[in-house]
Amino acid sequence: MNFTIGGVLFVIPVYVQAELGADPLTTGLTLIPMSVAIFIMSSLAGKLSTRIQPRYILAIGAIAGIIGSIYLTLIFNPYTTIIDLIPGIFLLGVGMGIVFPHSANVIFSVARRDQQPDASGIMNTGINLGSSLGTAVLGLILILGGFSGMGLIYSQQSPTTSQEHITGVHNLFEKFEFENPRDVDENQRMLSSQKVNSMKNSFNVITFVLIISLIISLFIPLEKVKRKQSIGGVSSHI
Repeated sequence: MNFTIGGVLFVIPVYVQAELGADPLTTGLTLIPMSVAIFIMSSLAGKLSTRIQPRYILAIGAIAGIIGSIYLTLIFNPYTTIIDLIPGIFLLGVGMGIVFPHSANVIFSVARRDQQPDASGIMNTGINLGSSLGTAVLGLILILGGFSGMGLIYSQQSPTTSQEHITGVHNLFEKFEFENPRDVDENQRMLSSQKVNSMKNSFNVITFVLIISLIISLFIPLEKVKRKQSIGGVSSHI
């Protein structure tokens, strides 16, 4: 989940500002549905834990995140608007809001009192590591997608590039000389298409990671539930 939130908090603002042309304030407002969902679901965490086993709660959170990620993968296209992104961002927040408090409960419930400091340290290390990996991996996908788009434009601008030796990235940018506005529009369309594909690839990775988290959550041992059993008219606690 921290891989997911680290990646989402990086790729969504980049896309909203670079592709949709939004200002920083609008970009921040775009992420508010995620924050609201996390707040609401975290507030309800205690009620869920008294009725549902932790493994199923975490699985539900992972499924909500998967649905949100798949939605965003399908919604990205050259005509996507900020409004289109909100349902997927909200569902990701729902998943995170369910998982975050319950995952902490599971971690600390299996640690003895003298192990609590170590458990806290390991958990926080995992949080930072997950966020860093999410930002790095998804950031790399966006960068590679951008260069792929520029390379595609260059290959169409210069059909003989396979016979030329290009030294440095600077020479690549020097080749972008458009003869008329139609060329500019066509190349902008191609770049936009590559950015959309990069976002789709990013959320495909997020979906894959969330599916792994769903599978792992199902291996969490079931807690022993206290119930009353009547034996010869006398209630005993088991």
